[in-house]
Parts: sequence; structure tokens; C-alpha cells
Amino acid sequence: MIDCVPMAKKMVDMEISISDLAKSVSLCPLTIKKMINGGVFCTKHLNVLCKYFKCQPNELMRIVK
Repeated sequence: MIDCVPMAKKMVDMEISISDLAKSVSLCPLTIKKMINGGVFCTKHLNVLCKYFKCQPNELMRIVK
């Protein structure tokens, strides 16, 4: 399973909430919550978030066994 807990840690460091991030990147807050919790998401969403955080996908995701 893949989740986006590293992204959640970036959000904490930047003091940005899920709703604020969602507004900034025009995504539904539920989509961001699903990504953090290991739900299904598309690469389009990941691309938008990488642009926002100015990082590579591996900085936002991790593989969980």
C-alpha cells in the first residue's frame, strides 16, 4: 500500500490544514484525506501537489507493508 504520510508531515511543518491545501490546489479535501490514509488517487492529483510543494513524488509518498 502507498500512503502520503510524508505529505502530511510537510503540511504540519508548513502549518497548512487539509482545507487550506485543498483550496490552494483546487482539490477536494476528501481527496487529500484519502491520499494521506492510503486511498486510491490519480497521478494528476500527485502532479498538482508536487508543483505546490516544489518536490518530487517520492517526497510525498511512502510504501507501507
